[in-house]
Parts: sequence; structure tokens; C-alpha cells
Amino acid sequence: LLVGRRLSSDSGENSFIPADAESSVAWCRRKYRTIEENTFNLTVPTEYLKEDFSHIIIYTESSLVEQSTPVEHLIFDAVATVFGIHFIDDDLDPMEFGGNVSWSEPTVADRVQDYLLYFAENATGDGRSRVGGVVPVGTNEEMLPHDLPENDFTHLTIYTRSFLVEQTTPEPFGLTDVIAMVSDITFPDMDLDYTDLGGLISWTPPNDTSEVTEYFIYLADSPLPKLSFDEAGNYTLSGRSLLGNTRLGTNELFIPAETPRSGFTYLLVYSGSMLAEQT
Repeated sequence: LLVGRRLSSDSGENSFIPADAESSVAWCRRKYRTIEENTFNLTVPTEYLKEDFSHIIIYTESSLVEQSTPVEHLIFDAVATVFGIHFIDDDLDPMEFGGNVSWSEPTVADRVQDYLLYFAENATGDGRSRVGGVVPVGTNEEMLPHDLPENDFTHLTIYTRSFLVEQTTPEPFGLTDVIAMVSDITFPDMDLDYTDLGGLISWTPPNDTSEVTEYFIYLADSPLPKLSFDEAGNYTLSGRSLLGNTRLGTNELFIPAETPRSGFTYLLVYSGSMLAEQT
């Protein structure tokens, strides 16, 4: 179905012949660039709109006239987008992400150099922020560190990149924040000395334990131990002391008598995944 035909630039770049026009011939071309003699290459800038054009045609021109029979080249519009993104949040804290991302490489990836991952505020990649490293073609997964802030991000987006440019339309994946916090911690202290503890600590497991692998139990001097970072960006939690840990499915820990309290005033239970312990 012929809707309209673009005229040659001789008639103006925005001229069209209506589909019902009587004329049956029109030059459907647009002049792109004139280059000097002895120049045999030309770089087309990135993001140049292809529109409905299908060929690049090159004419020679004398001082008198442009030739009427050009040499043509069929345009190949390379498309390379990943698919089948898979990401489960293994950071069990609220409003934080972390875990392994995997995807299927483009069907034709011969022009792909690497992959770039971003968190974004929508599926089209607006308000994006880089996560992870530069992933070379041939690799289809990347481990994201824990404690990545949720902020206003709703999607994980993956872009392919050639030696020339990163694509502008990513493949999106909707983010789901996995939260796994225990509740109802109980500890009747059976060691009657003031400075010692002993007895059974128990708790109710999280509603969602799909990513939980174990629990860590601490004595602490506040409900939220102090979080500090070193020069390399690694964090430590101070003001707490590990009592022990249990595997998923065990929701209690026995504390032997005469365990020193050491001035601590709180019992804390953290869920842990294959990626990290909660903070």
C-alpha cells in the first residue's frame, strides 16, 4: 500500500506525492553530503534517522552536471538487543538491591562490543544510574553488589554497545525488592547472674524465605548498630557481637549459661542470603 512518496531534495526535503496522485514517477532520495575529489570515505553520525530510505547512492559530478546513474549500497540497519533478563534481589534489606543478573545475548551479536547495566526510573531508561561493570560480549551475567539503593528506580535496563556507540533503546526488567526480616524475637534469660546470659532465643521467620539461606544472631548496644565505611568502600557494623548462626528452617539458638553480656542491651537477628547478610 503506497501511502506517499518522498520527492527528491530538488523539490524540497519535506515534499511528498499523495498516494492518489496521477504522477507515477518520483525521485525518492535526499541529498546527504557533497565531498571533495580524492575523498573516499564518509562517517555517518550516530542516531541518524533512517526513516524509509533503503539505499545509499553515490553520484559523481563534473563542472557541468551530476551523473544520472549512481552506484548504490543497500543499507543494513544493525539491531542488537538482549532478551530474557533474569534478576532476583538477594539483598534482603528493604529499599536495597543486589544479586546476579543474567540475560540472553542478541541473536546476531557480531557488532556488539560489550553490555552496560543501569537502574532506571522507567522502562525506557530515564533517570538511569550505572550498576555493575562493563560486561564483554560473550558473557551474559553480572553480579551486582549488595546495598544498592532503590531510590526512585523501577527497572533494570541493559544496553548493548558497539565500538562506535551505546544503543539508545534498552531492554528493561521490572525490579522487585525482596524483603526478609524476622519478627517476634523471644529470649527468656535463664542465667540469673546480672552480667551473664543463658537460654533459648527464638523468632518467627520472614513471610518470604525464598532467598534466605541462614540467620545471624548478635548481641548489640542499639537496635541499629553503627555502619562505617573504609577507603575501599567496604562497610563494617560496630557495637555488636556474634552469638551464632543457624541454617534456614531452624528458628532458634541456644545460648549456654554464663555467656558474658558485655554491656550489650539488645538481641538482633539478621537474615542472610547467598549474597550477603542484612545490614
